Amino acid sequence: MSWLLDRLPPELKKKNNFVFLGAVHWPRGLALICNKSKPLLAQFYDRVQPKDVNEEADNQVFLQIMMSLHYLATLKSMNKRLEDAQVFSRIAIVSWYYGILNAAKAMNTATDNSDSQTHRKAADEWDAKISSRKLILSPFDYRINSLVKKSYMAEINKYPNCKGYSQRNPSDLTTAEGICCSYLSGTADWYRKKEEIKIRSSKEYTGAGFQNFKSKDSQGLRDSSLSKKSCGFLHEAFRYRGKSNYRDVTYLAHTTDFHNQFMQLLSDLDSTLEFFITMAISYCSRRLKKETFKLFIEDASKNALLKDMENVLIVK
Repeated sequence: MSWLLDRLPPELKKKNNFVFLGAVHWPRGLALICNKSKPLLAQFYDRVQPKDVNEEADNQVFLQIMMSLHYLATLKSMNKRLEDAQVFSRIAIVSWYYGILNAAKAMNTATDNSDSQTHRKAADEWDAKISSRKLILSPFDYRINSLVKKSYMAEINKYPNCKGYSQRNPSDLTTAEGICCSYLSGTADWYRKKEEIKIRSSKEYTGAGFQNFKSKDSQGLRDSSLSKKSCGFLHEAFRYRGKSNYRDVTYLAHTTDFHNQFMQLLSDLDSTLEFFITMAISYCSRRLKKETFKLFIEDASKNALLKDMENVLIVK
């Protein structure tokens, strides 16, 4: 037992172990479902039509993809030194997130030439433009349309195998789907509580003299706002990154006797990011001018920093 963990209260020690398990369970579930979805990608974007050429926006697509590939290259390098998996774990999670974010931003820009400047805006736009339109394969399509708890729980309950797997390490598709539902539910709760804090400080809430959400009128005000907020994979990824980078400080650096789980975590982060970027490239290649995108792929393939990208830099 480390000196730091030894001085923590028992409830925090227990939380530390649980948080670690949560950190590895969700990526494991994602990876298992990715394996099921990979054969579907070849024809998935066949109906996506090209947009008009916009050189400034198209350059932004290329730059975002290159950044996401750089983060993927970082993860692949880490996976070649799995004896240091625990040392890499925190930065691996951060690299995974930024690889996801940049690839998603490339998809946003390829959709309508937009430039998502903030994390939240990028997540909101990707959910509206890509996920809600069924332009992404599972497991990245898990989402809800509202942050009203009754509404989103009803939505989550429609997903396969949605109950009973929140604290289990996925070993098959059934538990993988369950953990993805569990993480979506937890993320929805997290965002709902943050939005409720904003509502409590709004002019409408304070002006009406509300003290809580017990009355029908206060609930109506709350639910009217929450019903306009969706939650999807990028929102989950942002929360996941934040837990490792800013909160729950001890669970990666002081957790012991879990070397195999750390190795599995790095492998799962690598494989899920690779599949997400592969989909992003496939989508963007159909939105941009075919000849121009081919030149980009050829150029990226020659970049010395981007090794082991043969499975990603493929476009029909």
